[in-house]
Amino acid sequence: MSTTKIIIAGFGGQGILFTGKLMAYQGMIAGRYVSWLPSYGPEVRGGTCNCSVIVSDEPIGSPIIDNPDIVIAMNRPSLDKYEPMVAKGGKLFIESSLIDRKAERHKRLLHSGSGDRFRKRRQPPRQHGHPRQRYEQERLLPV
Repeated sequence: MSTTKIIIAGFGGQGILFTGKLMAYQGMIAGRYVSWLPSYGPEVRGGTCNCSVIVSDEPIGSPIIDNPDIVIAMNRPSLDKYEPMVAKGGKLFIESSLIDRKAERHKRLLHSGSGDRFRKRRQPPRQHGHPRQRYEQERLLPV
């Protein structure tokens, strides 16, 4: 009997709700009970948003999360709000390219990274040809 409670938070337009929905769908595909609770303001982009995802082997009584097992903070206000809530032994993921401070609870900080490391991969030389051929060439490059 395992239950995982996840909060993903950041600005609108960062894919926060999409990420939460993707996690919920993955839980459904795995045959588990899921809850996905989005929360966002009236702004289309740039406003604060977050979502709570619960994936469990048992039926879920409430979608509200008090002590998440995992927090993914994509901006400073989200880190300030949700860092104190992380459960003991939980995981805190920080988008360090947008957040200018370290986590205050160092024992709970397990992962900190920047999306830049993924963008700096060696790109293959541009070649003309069928898109499938280009895909095969890109797939064979070392990471």
